Amino acid sequence: MSLPKTSEVVVVGGGFMGTSTAYQLAKRGVEVTLLERHEIGRHASGTNWGFVWVQTHPAGHALDFALASSEMYRTLADELGFDIEYVQCGGMMPLEREEYLESARQIVERQQKAGVGIEVLSTEDIRHMEPALSKNLFGAVYSPVDGKVNPILLTMGLAEGVRKHGGRVFTGTRVRAIEMQNGEIHAVVTDKGRIKTHKVVNAAGAWSRKIADMVGLEVPIVVHQGEVLVTEPLPPLFSLVAYSGSYVTGMTKVITGEAAETLRAIDPLWYYGVRQHANGNITLGSGTGIRDYMGFDKRGTYRKLKELVDWGAKVIPALKNVNIIRSWAGVKSGSLSRAAGGVIIDEVEFGRSSMVLVVDTGHGVARCPINGRLAAELMTAGRDKTSLPLDRCRLVLYSKENISTV
Repeated sequence: MSLPKTSEVVVVGGGFMGTSTAYQLAKRGVEVTLLERHEIGRHASGTNWGFVWVQTHPAGHALDFALASSEMYRTLADELGFDIEYVQCGGMMPLEREEYLESARQIVERQQKAGVGIEVLSTEDIRHMEPALSKNLFGAVYSPVDGKVNPILLTMGLAEGVRKHGGRVFTGTRVRAIEMQNGEIHAVVTDKGRIKTHKVVNAAGAWSRKIADMVGLEVPIVVHQGEVLVTEPLPPLFSLVAYSGSYVTGMTKVITGEAAETLRAIDPLWYYGVRQHANGNITLGSGTGIRDYMGFDKRGTYRKLKELVDWGAKVIPALKNVNIIRSWAGVKSGSLSRAAGGVIIDEVEFGRSSMVLVVDTGHGVARCPINGRLAAELMTAGRDKTSLPLDRCRLVLYSKENISTV
């Protein structure tokens, strides 16, 4: 299938944000063309752990988005007619150190006031709920609202949904330029041809800055790295999704403090995670932290993988002697500005044309369904008629100065 000569909307990026937005637009009868330079879900979305994590989103718009998205996940597979392996399994942050307990209590107190079902579990509670966990933990933070999804199947299912509703999806198609005429967007130029359009959705994730640069727009995000490894298939061992106790400490600062200043000071994005998939494989992942790594280098490191393996075996001793069958590193977008809870959903006008930004710098898979819906509502109904307010998701809230503090 060749590229169309024209399209009402061109979406750039075939990850969570791009496929979700294109799907929601196609559902609303918009003529939409989705462009992905490699395969659907190839980059950050494909290297994702698949955590539909809700419990530590700060009260306000960030938490509202996460809760709305969690609700949408309940029916998304049926809506798509595509199994995305979503399970609302609950989420846990095991406390490997006693000093994490105070932070855990602060998180639970604040989030309970915000209406989140969350509690601190004792060591006995943990062993009853998840017998495979270590006996040497000092407790855990637990919430039943969290879930897990297969990130590859999610992006594939959304792309199929685009096609079912009449949209077009092109992979292996790289955007080379965005053509401007008289100060307006006129066309998207790719290595496969040119599509005339006046509306572009920038959903390129870590590459969003490069796409925005094509129209002279600055999107101040940074790029950081995560590493993931996968074990051989195992019998059912662990049903929840879990972040490490280090995440408790960092997120307590974000939830109870001034988020932007906190991020500049301590960088809470150093953490580990674990989950088991439907086929029995267990994924272990590490986030490296915004200041720990910048750039598009996807090479993994022995040191970080060793730390990840050691953490996994410490929390779940049964993993100590299992085989690792593959590992990889991926890059993702990040921001030191948490004014919008890590989400940019905004429309920047160029005369009668516009670029719509859909960038998630924190929990893309968790907020994927709602972010796509809100972006589509913004484009079809207007800013004042979205199902959740977008006033805290404006690009202007992500100041350029944040980059220089990294």
